[in-house]
Amino acid sequence: MSAKINAAACRDWLYQSEGLLPLFSRLVGLISLPIGGIVWFFSHSGSGGPYYPGPFNVPAWRFDSYLMPVPLPPEPLNFLVFGLFGLAAILLVAGKNSRLLYLYMASVLAYYCSRDFFVCMLHWVLLDFLFLLALAFRGQKGSSADKTAPRSPARRLIQLTICSCYLFGVLQKVFYPDWCQGLSLEAAFYDGFAVTPPFRPLFVNHPLPLALWQANAIFLLFAETFIGLGLFFKRTRIAACVLGFFLHGGILLMMEPVLSLFSLEMWLGYLVFFDAKKDKREKEEEEKEEEHAAESAAETSGESKTSTALALAFIALIIVMPLRIYFLPGPPAELLTLFERTPWTFGMFLMRQKQESLDIGYEGADGQRHTVESQGRMKTASNDNELIAIAQYVRANHPEAKSISVNAVIVVNERRRILRTLVWNGPDSQPRITVSDAGQYCRGVANKNPAADRHP
Repeated sequence: MSAKINAAACRDWLYQSEGLLPLFSRLVGLISLPIGGIVWFFSHSGSGGPYYPGPFNVPAWRFDSYLMPVPLPPEPLNFLVFGLFGLAAILLVAGKNSRLLYLYMASVLAYYCSRDFFVCMLHWVLLDFLFLLALAFRGQKGSSADKTAPRSPARRLIQLTICSCYLFGVLQKVFYPDWCQGLSLEAAFYDGFAVTPPFRPLFVNHPLPLALWQANAIFLLFAETFIGLGLFFKRTRIAACVLGFFLHGGILLMMEPVLSLFSLEMWLGYLVFFDAKKDKREKEEEEKEEEHAAESAAETSGESKTSTALALAFIALIIVMPLRIYFLPGPPAELLTLFERTPWTFGMFLMRQKQESLDIGYEGADGQRHTVESQGRMKTASNDNELIAIAQYVRANHPEAKSISVNAVIVVNERRRILRTLVWNGPDSQPRITVSDAGQYCRGVANKNPAADRHP
């Protein structure tokens, strides 16, 4: 008996009415349109032409030193795939509620993002993927405007997605020493690096002491924790939304325009924590109906065992994937670079970095070391995926190479250097990467590679 009660309580917690999901779905379709364009651009890395990143792509999925290649389909097929993606997004904007549309769009993002780590690590792309995947759990009876649509896990899954984004962002900051010391924020703002031109004089002409940056960093830890948890409780929900509005409004207003997509998605996520007005007026009637039909409604309202199992798998996904980075082998947190451990990366506004130097070379058949000129995306390379991709590019263009070496010196938060060294002794062996502290960096030294600065 108690087991049945517990199971019913779990279903009641997981399955919710539509609420504002119809509006949320429309807005997800709208925001998916520019995201589709961004994914198109980066998924074409290494495909040639003057506009796409090159001279190679960097696969997102790495197993030890093996980069899992994801082929780019023929261009006519790409146009068809993304054309249908855009059409599906427009149908969502028009109010269409279709599991097929949600899953198709999520599948396109999953495949094409896997082709290049850079787009795969963008948090607003990841959120769009998770939103679409969660929306696929919506009840399919009636139109999206039909408030009698069955209860489903969709709303709860989106709520948990928003919460996990905030709380794992906090966890990442807590485990990264530079954040808690205020060094990350200071490096991003002291010279106006991370802000748009209109706001740069404000930070450059009025520098703040490190103690204030540290206080602001600690405040943000508490603020993001409060938002992530406060959205779930009626008493704190409005306060959490107001705080989130100002937090993401600051990002939207002062930082580079592409980050506005992240702010808009987080605001968009707030909608699923509220009931529609009609739901509130009929709340008492719905509760009475649910009490009488609690045991028999599972099948008719879509609360099937399969749906529940898949919903639990979704929850496990949004917990295990970001949590895994703390258990992977590798260097300590202070020696990690911005886009390390992709996808679902370590970098959540944690650092400012730039590539100070990059040395690429190989030993030829003559026994001499030959230098390879840095070009394109090589000039910003910093993580393991990128170094391995560089080595593979050299191997493909110089098959006679006996060994390949790549040495990158990365400056982190304008304070210290990290040396990443790759050595690949032959095509039958595996490339190996070592990471070490390369000493302090004197802020104010001329940047030898201005194009290598990476935004947080």
